[in-house]
Amino acid sequence: RSYMAEARRKTSIEERKEIVKYCIGHNRNYKETASAYDVSYNQVYSWVKKYDALGEEEISYFTISSSSEP
Repeated sequence: RSYMAEARRKTSIEERKEIVKYCIGHNRNYKETASAYDVSYNQVYSWVKKYDALGEEEISYFTISSSSEP
């Protein structure tokens, strides 16, 4: 079963960097991070994965929502 949660709110590039660093610093606890920043679990997971793949320099290319994914 597949579903997409609506983005809870807009986030800035700087905020996304902060969220990713918080998540990584808390043993990649996506659920805790999502709750702490009032964003969805899927957003946190997606941003951390993109950070892992691209690094901080490319974090500005993060999308606001992952709704285009299957």
